[in-house]
Amino acid sequence: NIGMTALWYNNMEGGAAGYGEIGGLDIRLNGDYNPNVIPLASREEATGWTQYAFVVYPREEAVGMELRLRYWHHFEGIVYWDDVSITNLGGVFVSVSNENDFTEIDNDTPEQVHLLQNYPNPFNPTTKISFQLQTAETVNLNVFNILGQRVATILTDARLNSGLHTFNFDASSLPSGIYIYQLSTDSFNEMRRMTLIK
Repeated sequence: NIGMTALWYNNMEGGAAGYGEIGGLDIRLNGDYNPNVIPLASREEATGWTQYAFVVYPREEAVGMELRLRYWHHFEGIVYWDDVSITNLGGVFVSVSNENDFTEIDNDTPEQVHLLQNYPNPFNPTTKISFQLQTAETVNLNVFNILGQRVATILTDARLNSGLHTFNFDASSLPSGIYIYQLSTDSFNEMRRMTLIK
């Protein structure tokens, strides 16, 4: 019964009205499946440490965020917290989907830039990442781990024509977990989440 609570605020001014809390999320490390929890490393017998990452997506209207390390009722024993950090995965608005919206798109000129969900998802160890461009663009396509560290570069300043583009991503060298892939151009930035299961 330990974990974390994330709270979001639309007002960072103090006073009797508080800070304008607009929602929150409780995450418990009780062994149950939780899509917000990513085990980074198994428990080390020599030290007793287990590494975790929590992924939370603030509400669009949020201007502030608070994270609280928690102990819920019926907790027994001793727990140590160390090296706790908050990492911004980037972007003002993060478009994230759990759905495989890998739909067929007309190869004629699309109406907008659009990053599709990778397919298959979950995957092991390869998947396809597709996006469409409305006009010719200089494109960067990168993959990040849940800590915001870049783990793969698929495209760097690549000049591509309009239309649908598909690239294979091979994650053979990466551990199981959730990853974020980001498409950025001069006028566009979008991210999606994918899950590697080995």
